[in-house]
Amino acid sequence: MHNNEWWFSVVDSQDARAYWLKLKQRLNGEGNQVVINCHGLKLPATDGKMRETDCANTVGLLRIIQSIPSPKAEPFKRWLVKVGYDRVRKIGCFNKIFNIQETQKINQIITKERL
Repeated sequence: MHNNEWWFSVVDSQDARAYWLKLKQRLNGEGNQVVINCHGLKLPATDGKMRETDCANTVGLLRIIQSIPSPKAEPFKRWLVKVGYDRVRKIGCFNKIFNIQETQKINQIITKERL
């Protein structure tokens, strides 16, 4: 937990770290705001020491996944679409999915990413 919000390590292995560094460089070059929303937080490493690693909150992590161009990410992306679609269908109206407070929070995130 960081600032009362769940944060996740963007990488959890050397292979993932190498891929993340390459993706981060590409996203930075494109001016993608997802990278700006990642924060260096200290997490326990396998050697027991606290090491700074790139972390993202839930929204940031899902945005990173959306930006991965690899076909290997497609099954997860399709699953996210299915979850979203099922939620819309279950509730029956897109407007009912978000309350006003959630909609304002999403709009603030989008606005920050555009700046």
